[in-house]
Formats: sequence, C-alpha cells, structure tokens
Amino acid sequence: MRAENKELNERLEGLESKQDATIKAIESDNEGNEQMNEFMNEIKKLTAKIESLEEESQQKKPSLLARLFRK
Repeated sequence: MRAENKELNERLEGLESKQDATIKAIESDNEGNEQMNEFMNEIKKLTAKIESLEEESQQKKPSLLARLFRK
C-alpha cells in the first residue's frame, strides 16, 4: 500500500508540474496574442494614414495632360 501511495504521489506531482507548464505556456501565448493584436491595429492605422496621404498627394498633383497643355 505504501509503495502504491508513493508511486501515486510521484505521478500526481508529475502531472501537477505538467499542468503548471501548460498553464504558463497558455498564458504566454495569450500575452503574445495581445501584443500581436496591438501590432496589427497599429499596422492598420498606419496603412490607413498612408492611403490617405497617397490620395491627398494624387489630388494635389495635376494630371499629365494638364501639365502638358499648361505650358
């Protein structure tokens, strides 16, 4: 009985350490996902700014025909 209890306790400790490792891995993945989401949001904002700046620069430039016939 004592040998069985000792073996079960060792197995239990092993399972607890695996569970702790799994929980830590999940938590670190969640933190990584949150950071990834923040980066993605920043990229989307920057992309929108770039697109709006490109549109503004295209609106300010006269077309090729306008430049040719203005002279």
